[in-house]
Amino acid sequence: MTNFSILDATDIIDVMLFKYNYYDFKIWTGTKNKLNYIEVNDQSILVSPKDLKKYIESTYPNELNKFKSIGSEFLHKDANSIYFFNTMLKEMSRLKWIKLTLDKSKNYSRMIDDKSTGPRITFSFKVLHVTYKLFEMFDEDELKTFNNTLISLNILEPNKPYQRHKLNYILSRLDAFVEKSVVNHTSDVEPVLIFLDSIEEKLEGDNPEVLLVTDY
Repeated sequence: MTNFSILDATDIIDVMLFKYNYYDFKIWTGTKNKLNYIEVNDQSILVSPKDLKKYIESTYPNELNKFKSIGSEFLHKDANSIYFFNTMLKEMSRLKWIKLTLDKSKNYSRMIDDKSTGPRITFSFKVLHVTYKLFEMFDEDELKTFNNTLISLNILEPNKPYQRHKLNYILSRLDAFVEKSVVNHTSDVEPVLIFLDSIEEKLEGDNPEVLLVTDY
C-alpha cells in the first residue's frame, strides 16, 4: 500500500460563506466581480481553485503574512476565511471545483466551545465529490483482490475501470462483507479494511459521490 490521504482524493467541496461576516462577503463579492464562475443558483456559484487561490494571494497578502508570523497556538483566535481558504487550497491539491454558497442569515457563529482546547473557530464545508484512484492506494496483488471483491459486491463491473456511487452505498456493502468475512475467516478482507480505514468520519457524514478508478 502506498501513502494515501483523503485530501488527495477530494475533487469538489461546498463552502458556506456568511453574508454578515466581513471576509466572507468580501470573498463572495470579489469572486463574482473579478473571477470567472458558473452560477448554480441565486446563492451558489462554482469557481476554479486555481483562480480563487490567485485572487486570495493577490488581494490579502497582509493577512497571509500575519498567519505566517504567529504561532499555531494563537490561530484559534485570529483565523478567518482567508486563513481557511489558503490552508485548504494547499492541502487539497487535486480540487477541481469549489462551490461557494452564501448564507444570508444574521444568526451565525463560527466559534465553538471545545472543552479540551477552549473556544475555537470552525468553518463550514461539505465534500461533494471524491475520486479514489485505487491503483494509488494498493500494490498489484492488493488491487487484484480488491477489484474482485468490488465486482462480487456489484460496486464495480467486470473489465470496466471506473464506477460512480454514493459513498454510503459503498460503505454499507463493504461493512457487510467484512462482517461475513470475520465469520467465515476469509483472507481477502485486508484491502477492504485498508479502504475503510481511509474514510474519515466527516466524509462519511457528507456522503459524497465517489468515482472509483482502477486497473485490471
